[in-house]
Amino acid sequence: MKKTTQLFTIAALSVLGFTTANAQQVISGKTAKAMPTYIGEMTTYVGDGFGQHKAISPDDVDYSANAPIGNTFLTEDWNKGTIFFTLNRKLEDQQFQFDIEMNQFLLKGEEELKELSDARVVNGVNVMAFVMKSKLGGTRQFLNSLNSGYKVNGVPLMGFLEVIEDGKATLLRKYRIEVIKAGYNVALNAGNKQDKIVKKEAYYLKKKDSNDLVEISRNQKSNLAALGAQQDQVKAYMKENKLKFKPGKDLAKIVAYYNTL
Repeated sequence: MKKTTQLFTIAALSVLGFTTANAQQVISGKTAKAMPTYIGEMTTYVGDGFGQHKAISPDDVDYSANAPIGNTFLTEDWNKGTIFFTLNRKLEDQQFQFDIEMNQFLLKGEEELKELSDARVVNGVNVMAFVMKSKLGGTRQFLNSLNSGYKVNGVPLMGFLEVIEDGKATLLRKYRIEVIKAGYNVALNAGNKQDKIVKKEAYYLKKKDSNDLVEISRNQKSNLAALGAQQDQVKAYMKENKLKFKPGKDLAKIVAYYNTL
């Protein structure tokens, strides 16, 4: 049995690049030089060995290499507000960051936070909603879509939705992360060397007493149909005020007007 195990180990080491002789040396412990752990045995683009590397100064190092531009947080700065947890619990007057991509919260403790890695992390599945203060005044409110039972075309929607307008029709905004890959051309010395992280928005309509969400599209007819009744009045209001179903104030004004009818 011992001999079989030794033969298997020798075969495995041989696959990794060792000769049978060297593999036997490793097993027997006679030498450590057979293990390819020395820098001098590494293969570089210009040849084999440590001596093939060109010495450079610290100023010549590309410290930003492979580091993407941007981040996956909802806001650039820390926010202050209230986080509503499951089991009817809440954390008031808390400083936090929400990571859109990871669907998690970074909580800032009372002590000074030197690194983001020092923050306490809370999984988004344990949060029902959160409210944070806006720099423009007032507050921004977010609901956990999955915990609220919201669906799009019968499929549960994951993540958090910001409430823009509320009433018989609710306008919701969802953020998602998209990574634009670097497109640097070495020969032309043109393009971006780093990936870029961008935040994309999608808007949804929810009718009262329904958990079905309809995503706002560029099709005015389908958007009006999602509102249901009083489409003619909404259409006339849009024409009079030169509004369109597009992200931003236009969309909020249309839904706010519909809720007054």
